[in-house]
Amino acid sequence: MPSPYILQENDAYSYEFASDQGIRYAIYFLDYGYMFSDYPKISQNIFMFNIDVVSGKPDESIADDRIGMTIVEVFKIFFSKIENVAV
Repeated sequence: MPSPYILQENDAYSYEFASDQGIRYAIYFLDYGYMFSDYPKISQNIFMFNIDVVSGKPDESIADDRIGMTIVEVFKIFFSKIENVAV
């Protein structure tokens, strides 16, 4: 099984990594609690998840299982920090 790429933690909810093909990705969670302001008991634990290409050309790259493994690793880290969260 492939190992995840090395993550750079920008803050508690934001990470970056570069693939072997030179593509740099940003992975981050945004607080979406304001969308649930009518439900204060859950609004503090609602997040949106995004993946952005920072540089490189992913359309020209070959399949890379390590990217998926790295994203799974980010979710593991995120869920270990916050309990009862919805993404």
